[in-house]
Amino acid sequence: MPRDPNHKGPNPKDMVIEVVKEGKCTFGYKMGDKWETKGLKCIPGFCGAAFHTAFPALFALNFGAEFPFMSEPNSVDTVTCPDGGNIVFRVSRR
Repeated sequence: MPRDPNHKGPNPKDMVIEVVKEGKCTFGYKMGDKWETKGLKCIPGFCGAAFHTAFPALFALNFGAEFPFMSEPNSVDTVTCPDGGNIVFRVSRR
């Protein structure tokens, strides 16, 4: 099948992951810690398990999803650490 000449390819968004609830963390994450990324790129040195739980929100937001039931529709503030829910992250699209 020939490629569509009008296809512009992916349009990665600026994304932010931020700690919004602090607890015991082997990576030492604290309230207010932030990481920025573009689209779905992995963040160097970021906890793999935490990135794994944040990925569905990153994916949805990167492709235009909005969450009207959240305080900010361009974010999900309930991404919970898989290590017993000690840390909670907000994933946002800028």
